[in-house]
Amino acid sequence: MLKLVTYFSGILLGIFFMFFGLNGFFNFVTLSTFEGDSSLFINGLSKAPYFFPILHGLKFLSGTSIVLNRYKRLSLVVLFPIITHVLLFHIFMMPLITTIIPVCLFVLWLIQVVDDKKFYNLLFKSY
Repeated sequence: MLKLVTYFSGILLGIFFMFFGLNGFFNFVTLSTFEGDSSLFINGLSKAPYFFPILHGLKFLSGTSIVLNRYKRLSLVVLFPIITHVLLFHIFMMPLITTIIPVCLFVLWLIQVVDDKKFYNLLFKSY
């Protein structure tokens, strides 16, 4: 049962990041408009011409590798700061109701990491 939950959470996480990674390049889904501080923040990030293409490329490549189960552990490490940023952005700059999806993403990511926790313990081991 746990393997099934881990498998489907990985597929969901991977498909989500593949979809929104491609959406960053092709804009086939219009995202909500930003107001106030969130608008200033997003506009500030968009002033760096490299930021969003790299972000969306990392999301797509990481999602693809999770779905294909190749370099999955590396992809989960790459996705951690992205998921953390999205979660904090929604907590502090958006209406609280919009925090549901980032929390679900974090839970899906956490399921994947807990499944392979013996490999991630090496990141925190001192030599």
